Parts: sequence; C-alpha cells; structure tokens
Amino acid sequence: MAVVFGPLSIQAEYMGGFYNRADEPNAYLWGSYAQMSYFLTGESRNYSRSSGHFGRVQPLRNFIRTRDSQGRRASGPGAWELTYRYSFLDLDDARADVLGGHAGNHTLGVNWYLTSHARMMFNYVHSRFAPGEADDKYGLNAFGVRAQFDF
Repeated sequence: MAVVFGPLSIQAEYMGGFYNRADEPNAYLWGSYAQMSYFLTGESRNYSRSSGHFGRVQPLRNFIRTRDSQGRRASGPGAWELTYRYSFLDLDDARADVLGGHAGNHTLGVNWYLTSHARMMFNYVHSRFAPGEADDKYGLNAFGVRAQFDF
C-alpha cells in the first residue's frame, strides 16, 4: 500500500512465506514494514500506477550547477527528505518447531537529492532482536551514510 499527499508519502507492506520442509511440518515466516517521508523543499514522490513503482525524485532546484530551461546557469538546495520506517521480521513458528528469532527496527533518515541522479542518505537505526529460543532481547544502534550516483 502506498499513498502520496504532495510532499508526504506513506507506504506499508506485509510479506509472508511458507518454508517447505521434507520430513517436518511446514513453517510460515513473515515480515512487514511501514514508512513515511516528508520533503522539506516541496518535492513529491512520483508513483507510476501502470508499473507499480516509485520513479526518480526530481528536485525543484538541483544542488549541482546546471542550465535551466532558458540556458542560464542555476543551482539550489536540492531536495531534502525526512524519513521514518519501522520494520519487523518474525522467523518463529512454534507449530512447526522453527525458532529463528524476531527483530524490530526503527530507522530515522535524511535524504539529500543533489539531482535526480545523485543523492546522499544518512540513517540512524535502532534494532531490538531476540534469537531463537532465548528469552533475552538485544539491542543494536547503527549509523549509516550512503552516496548514490546512478544513470
């Protein structure tokens, strides 16, 4: 599911699958996520209903110096997007005696689109997970930075 209201977008997905085992009961494992994002600079995510995916983000004003429609050199702030995502994975199915554990993740992010073909991503992830049969839960905090250039 996905909805876009101007600079705000919200999407969620649920995935599940059967793990077929020859001499044991089959297991059902699942995961899901929900995320939202908001463009501080006014852009909107482009969604194609015919192909069922989001297209490139087109900054209203590129950060990298380019020529505008009249041939003048122009630059701007690029596009700035704030994001939040919660995801959950459950690899337990007690009926089938499968105890793979489960995990939940909170992700906060800032995406900076310099152009429609270049962006920087900054993420903080807080994860809580419990392995298999253990009663203990563990936490993990991570920071990630990614530079992406595609053509």
